[in-house]
Amino acid sequence: MRHSIFLALILLILTACESVETKKEYYANGTLKSECEYISNLRNGQELKYDSVGALVTKQFFKNDTLDGPKIAYYSDGAISEIINYKRGREHGDFFKFYANGNIGSKGTNQDGKTLGMFFVYDPYDSGRLIKEAYLVNWNNEVFQYYVKKFEKSGESYFEHRPLTIDLPVSMKAKESKFAEFEFNEMPKFDSVLMVVEFSRYRINNQLDLDTIFMNDQKIEYQMIGKDTGVYFLRGFIIGNNTIKNEDEADSLLSETFSTYYVFEERVRVEK
Repeated sequence: MRHSIFLALILLILTACESVETKKEYYANGTLKSECEYISNLRNGQELKYDSVGALVTKQFFKNDTLDGPKIAYYSDGAISEIINYKRGREHGDFFKFYANGNIGSKGTNQDGKTLGMFFVYDPYDSGRLIKEAYLVNWNNEVFQYYVKKFEKSGESYFEHRPLTIDLPVSMKAKESKFAEFEFNEMPKFDSVLMVVEFSRYRINNQLDLDTIFMNDQKIEYQMIGKDTGVYFLRGFIIGNNTIKNEDEADSLLSETFSTYYVFEERVRVEK
């Protein structure tokens, strides 16, 4: 008991010794350029940066000299231009961007430095009116667009590019077998179509869970089984191939294959 109290006192003394110091930088004209909180000579806490006339440019937060927390950027009149969250030095979490008039411009979510999932773009003059929606998927450390939709003032969609339509249940029971139906909307354009798909609790492709399907028909079914409860991701990619044959001057037959890649990602909740 005494040993524990002694250790606690030492920790309190060490923590007290790590006092917060605010360091400041100035422009040549004497105007404050930046100010930041330091602990043990490392940036820890809030940092403020200003332009040459004293207007706040950015507010951001550090943990052990690494960006961690919200980074807020400002227009010259003081209005917020964007809010981006950081975790361990990488963009991670929700972000928001604003037009100079204060209306929201776009919003989405970053994951380990990449924008993934739903991404929304808004009208600069009609506050809050959605003009574009897209879904972004990470596959093999590269970001692809699953689908994109554009909207009229009425809110109706006037344009949608979705090469794949997936019909699947919103939820299912653990260890229950359900089918997802895939309809490849652009299949007639290709000579052959290959689909690689996985049904997993993780958003990072696991080579052990991949299934490869050669699509002979425009519609196919894929069996899903959720072993445990939680949110599962039905995700993968499709390769559409076109083979073009040409004859050279020597009259020998040559062929060249062109491939087009599509990615997809849907969610299914597995319940007890």
